[in-house]
Amino acid sequence: MRTYSRLASRTYFAVALSLISMNGAAYAQSSEAENDEAFDLINEGPAGKDVFVFDFGVPSSPALTLLGIDKDKITQSNSLKPFVLSLPGILASDGEGRAVAFDGSIGSLLIAPSQQRYSRYQQRALLFRTRFNIGLYEGVDDDDASKDKPSRVTLGLSSSLLNSSDPLLAAVPGGTGSAYIACLDAARGNLNLPVPTFNEAADAAAIAAFKKSKDLTAFATTCRDVADLAARLGTDFDVGGGLLLEGDPGKIAGLNDEAGVFWASFRTSFGASGPNTEGGTTFDEFKTWEDDFGRWFMIGASGRVGHHESVATGDTVTPQVQANTYAVWAGLESYSKSNRFALQVGQERIDPTGTGNSAFGGTRTVYNASYDQSLGDTGLWLSLSYGKAEGTGALKSDSTARVTLTFNAPTARRIFGGP
Repeated sequence: MRTYSRLASRTYFAVALSLISMNGAAYAQSSEAENDEAFDLINEGPAGKDVFVFDFGVPSSPALTLLGIDKDKITQSNSLKPFVLSLPGILASDGEGRAVAFDGSIGSLLIAPSQQRYSRYQQRALLFRTRFNIGLYEGVDDDDASKDKPSRVTLGLSSSLLNSSDPLLAAVPGGTGSAYIACLDAARGNLNLPVPTFNEAADAAAIAAFKKSKDLTAFATTCRDVADLAARLGTDFDVGGGLLLEGDPGKIAGLNDEAGVFWASFRTSFGASGPNTEGGTTFDEFKTWEDDFGRWFMIGASGRVGHHESVATGDTVTPQVQANTYAVWAGLESYSKSNRFALQVGQERIDPTGTGNSAFGGTRTVYNASYDQSLGDTGLWLSLSYGKAEGTGALKSDSTARVTLTFNAPTARRIFGGP
């Protein structure tokens, strides 16, 4: 029996390890998918492409965000790659400048791999969710001064502070304890665990085959999805900060200009129901809940403060100015099988720090509302959106309006990284 107990324990832990790769998955935001079968009835504006972009997230890697190079050329770490050295300059085209970046989980850096077990993760989850990153960028020295890009050295730190948004620890709505553990416990009764033969070689081979079996993969995938949904519905509070040093274009030298940025974001869901928990939740009930989950509300807010950072002006004579920047956003989103709604509002402000640069500052208040409605059994959806921005100084006023008819259901906007 002792051999069988160890066998079950090792199998259980193998499933647990497969889910650690989800850490951080719940924080990614999704944009509304493009619809090839959309017909615009009204499509007006906006004049500025970034006016109605609402930023509710804390960067997973503030240093790489502040580095100012193409994010598609940066490989960020996850729990499968606890830390990574990235060389985006290798992929950069001529004229972009070379760069190197490092991003890592504090827990993975400080805690020995032999000690990285689920029981220890529970105790030190905040360390694993906290990321440290550093980046270096040589910039570009161009004959045309307006195309110069300063060299940069950046440092960053970010973390998700609450276990309720951690896929390994989050509970289902109305429940307690880890949805991940509860799902695994429920699945154990459905798994055909290998029967021990008390032959070490045979039992080792049976365990290896079991780990690769389709049944185990299917159960692990379902529990991963259950845990991810629970985390996306959980209350989340993220913080992040970064330090930026700028210097001479074309080489990392003369790092005299300093800037700092701080982010914070909060979100929580309401009106979402969990799986049936009367008498204990079975694996099939977890799977049904995840497969058929269909209605939620979410509310959230975020803020960003920048000190003495470079801001592009769009002016050929003065392409950039140093400024203190402020932004705060708030929003509400709902989703059901027949309709979707999102309301976003925010304010941003730019205060140039140098003398004679006040014309590049300004304040702008922005709001945008959107609504999608299914038109009964026709398969058609009507989508409406309207936004207005009221600005002063360099932050111009703007507006946008769109009415669209589609043959496919619009995806959730997930403005807070929701389900």
